[in-house]
Amino acid sequence: MIDDGGAGSIGWGTETFEIWAGAPAVVEGSGFTYYDASYDLSGEHTSCYWGDDSGTPVSYSIAPGQGVVINMAEDLAVKFVGEVPVGDVEFTSCSDFNFTGNPFPVAIDIQDIVIDDGGAGSIGWGTETFEIWAGAPAVVEGSGFTYYDASYDLSGEHTSCYWGDDSGTPVSYSIAPGQGVVINMAEDLAVTIKSPIH
Repeated sequence: MIDDGGAGSIGWGTETFEIWAGAPAVVEGSGFTYYDASYDLSGEHTSCYWGDDSGTPVSYSIAPGQGVVINMAEDLAVKFVGEVPVGDVEFTSCSDFNFTGNPFPVAIDIQDIVIDDGGAGSIGWGTETFEIWAGAPAVVEGSGFTYYDASYDLSGEHTSCYWGDDSGTPVSYSIAPGQGVVINMAEDLAVTIKSPIH
């Protein structure tokens, strides 16, 4: 649900929703628009709702860990309703930009996001990057990190891949509940967001 605090500026065809499938594609059938209740000819909705190109209300299930792209103005409140996962959240990466986030009701650390290539040795060499997007074309300052092989960690703290800064130094970075992240990586990698809930 998107909320503009009653200003009446939303629901007129400018807010859109898609599931990203890797540059430059989106998941077929995931293109929806946010409509004012006056578009709903069935009268089912009394407030704004998501609909297809004809304004017909839609239902679309978003899988755990699946990222969505919502195009809208800044400073709008967005509310997601659904079950809170209690276990790790896993998904398979798409090519290039993967939109995901913290699905838990408490903050997690960047090191709780683990990428796995099944032992192929293709990850951790500077090609997987992490950023918090702040709206086109900016990213949140200080959120640019790289996934490194353990051999980059001169402290010896990490025995497997880890997130680090430009010099390879391991980082700690708190990701707020519901905060979205963008991870740039190859396709078909296994990504796990470790649950802080035990």
